Amino acid sequence: MNQPETLRRRIAKLVATIIGAEVSEVLETGSFEALGLDSLSRIELLVEIEQEFGIQMHDDDPEEGDRQVQETQSLDDAVKLVQGFLSGKSNPDTCEA
Repeated sequence: MNQPETLRRRIAKLVATIIGAEVSEVLETGSFEALGLDSLSRIELLVEIEQEFGIQMHDDDPEEGDRQVQETQSLDDAVKLVQGFLSGKSNPDTCEA
C-alpha cells in the first residue's frame, strides 16, 4: 500500500468512527454528503485529523477554518488537505508535521 492509500485509509477510519460506519463503506462512497456528514461532523473530522496527524489547521483564522470545512466535501478532499499540511504547502507557519 503506498503512502496516499495509507493516508486515505487512516482518514477513512476517522470518518467511520464519527458516523458509526464500516471503513469499507467510507472508502467506497467517498462523498461526505452521501455518508451523512453535515458541517458539524466535518468540523469534528478536522479536529480528529489534527490530533491524528499532529498538525494545526488555522486555529487563529476563523475564515480559513470555515473555508476548509466548506471545501472538505469528500474523502479525497480530506486526503489532499492533509497531504498539503504534511508537505508544508498549505500553511507552513502552522504546520507541525
